[in-house]
Amino acid sequence: MDAKEIEKARVYYEKIGLAVVPLTGKAPKGAAVVGWQEWSRTETHQKTKGHTGNIGIRMDKLAVLDIDNPARCQELFAGIEIPATAICYRGDRDQEKISHFQERGHLYFSRPAWLPEPVNYKEPGDGDKKKTVFEVRCGSGQQCVAPPSIHPDDKDQYRWHLPKMLGKLPEFPRQLWDRVQEIVAAGGIEEKMAE
Repeated sequence: MDAKEIEKARVYYEKIGLAVVPLTGKAPKGAAVVGWQEWSRTETHQKTKGHTGNIGIRMDKLAVLDIDNPARCQELFAGIEIPATAICYRGDRDQEKISHFQERGHLYFSRPAWLPEPVNYKEPGDGDKKKTVFEVRCGSGQQCVAPPSIHPDDKDQYRWHLPKMLGKLPEFPRQLWDRVQEIVAAGGIEEKMAE
């Protein structure tokens, strides 16, 4: 990843109305600055110009389904169809498998007004060692690492599948959200508000 590639991506994201967050590159999700959640879009453009490290997209009007445990997500969401949408992934993961909950990745949607604040969903049980099954990230206080960033552990580059859809994303599927609520109510997963 070079500075020109980051700048090209930053300009593209800003052109389609997305706010860019500079990341540290030490932890995939770690912001390099304080206060990015409150910046106006103009401030994000000014303060990220010239940043040469990893970048994220602030979830202002977006909602991302971050699949952390594909096998468990397949069980939970069997029969739910996901509309074609922009997918962020890294390495050589199969984008079609991501849209069917068979691989890890980020599915991007527009955020409907009914979707609440971001939530992590973990396996039920005791203690802090519960594994995250998936996350729903949305709102200005959240961001997702974005291409062409590099993951600090495995050095895989983040990539897009259907990036042109970022300008016109489908709404977060209501059927998916209703299923999440049913599973939480039945005790199949635990809900934890994101920090």
